[in-house]
Amino acid sequence: MRSGVKHGICSTKMLRFRLSRRYGLGKLKKKAFAIIVISFITICYIMKVTVINTVEVDGRTRTTLHSSTRGLQCSSTLRQTNASVTRKDWDFRLFERPQFLKNFKNPCFFQNISMRVDGTVTGQFRLRCLPYFIIAGFPKAGTTDLWFRLMSHPDIRLRHIKEPRFFNIGRYTQGGFNYAAAKYLTFFDKAAAELHRLVAPLECQEHPFPYYHGITGEGTVDTVFDNKLWHLVPGNDHCKEPVVTNADYVYHINPDVKIIFMVRNPVERLYSDYLYEARFVHYPVSRQLFHEAVTDAIQNHTDCRKHTSVRACAYNGTLETFKIRLRVGMYNIFIADWLKVFPHRNILVVKSEDTTGPKKSETYRRIFEFLNIRPFTKLEEVAIFHRSAVNTRSAGERELGDMLPETRTLVEKFYEPFNKELTKMYPDINYNNK
Repeated sequence: MRSGVKHGICSTKMLRFRLSRRYGLGKLKKKAFAIIVISFITICYIMKVTVINTVEVDGRTRTTLHSSTRGLQCSSTLRQTNASVTRKDWDFRLFERPQFLKNFKNPCFFQNISMRVDGTVTGQFRLRCLPYFIIAGFPKAGTTDLWFRLMSHPDIRLRHIKEPRFFNIGRYTQGGFNYAAAKYLTFFDKAAAELHRLVAPLECQEHPFPYYHGITGEGTVDTVFDNKLWHLVPGNDHCKEPVVTNADYVYHINPDVKIIFMVRNPVERLYSDYLYEARFVHYPVSRQLFHEAVTDAIQNHTDCRKHTSVRACAYNGTLETFKIRLRVGMYNIFIADWLKVFPHRNILVVKSEDTTGPKKSETYRRIFEFLNIRPFTKLEEVAIFHRSAVNTRSAGERELGDMLPETRTLVEKFYEPFNKELTKMYPDINYNNK
C-alpha cells in the first residue's frame, strides 16, 4: 500500500514538473496545480455527460434498454428547441421494482407496512400485488363487457373498479412517480387478500405447494393512447413527439404483464363514443351535429399533418375534445408503440366483433390461453354468455339512428390508411372490407 502511495506522489510531482517545463509556467505551486487538475477533470466530465445526452435513439426504433440508467432521447430529426422543462420526479426509472414471489402466479410481494418512530420495523408485512394483466385499450370496443365476464372466472379476482387510470393520469402527481406507484398498489389490496387464499390443489405437481394460482388485473382503456403530458416526461426532452410512452411505465413496473387490446370497427367506435361521452359532458347530440364535429376534427388533423408527423398528431390531445376522438381509432400507431416495448407474446389484440355471436367461445378460449388459465366449462359458458351485453346504447341513443351516409363515407376515408396498416400487423383484422 505504501509503495502505491509513494508511486502516486512521484507521479504527481513528475506531472507538475512536465507541465511547468512544457508550458513555461515556472515551478508550479501545489494549489495552482490542484486547480489545473480539478479544472481538467471537470471539463472531461462535462464532455462525457454531453456525449451521453446526445446519443440518438430513433423515436421509431428503440435501442436503449429499459433497465438502463441512461436517458432515452429523441433523434435529431425529432428534436425541437422550444420544449418544456421535464419533471424529473416523474421518471419511471425512479421506481424500484419489487422482487415478486415465486409461489404466486400473479406478481405479488410482501411489503413492510409498519414502522416505529425511530425508523425500526416491527415485522408486520402485507401482501401487495400488481396486475397480472391490463386491458389497455380501446374505449367503446367492448372492454366493459369483457371485464364483467372475466370477473366470473374462478381464477380471476377483480375486487376493484375497472379503471384506476394510473398510467395515463394518476402517475402525474406532485409527489412524484414513487408516491403515485405506492397509491396504485393499494388499489389491489382486496384482490391480494383473496389471491392469498386461492391455493392450487396438491396434485398440481408442476409447482411447489402452496402455489397461489389466482390472478388480478385492471382495465384502464385510455392507457394505450392518452399521454397528454408526454412532453413533461424525462426522456422526451426537446422532442416533437413522444419517445417515452405509457408502455415504458407499464414495462418498468412489470415487464411480464399481459396486455389486452380490444379493437372495433373505428367508424362504429367513433359514433358510439360520441353518444356515450354526451352522458357526462352534456353536449347536444344529433346526426347533423355529429357530421359537423367530424368535419372539424378531420380538418384539425389535416392541418396538423402539414407541420408534423401523423404519429405526433395522434398523440396531440389538443386537436380534439371528448365529443370526437378520431385519434383513438388510429389503432396501428398506438399498438405499434407498445410492440416496441413488449414482445409479441405479451400482447393480445381481440376484435370486439368476435366476442359476441358464433365466435365468442373460441375468442374467450384464446383470451384464457393468453392469460394461461383454464377456459370456461360448458356449464359456465351457458351461464355467463346468457347474460346481456354490458354498457350498451340507451333507448334514446338507439332512437337517434345511425350516422348520416355522407358522414360514414367521410370517416371511412379518414381511417382507411390506418386500417390497412393494422391489417399488415394482424391479417385477421380488416376493417376496410365492405
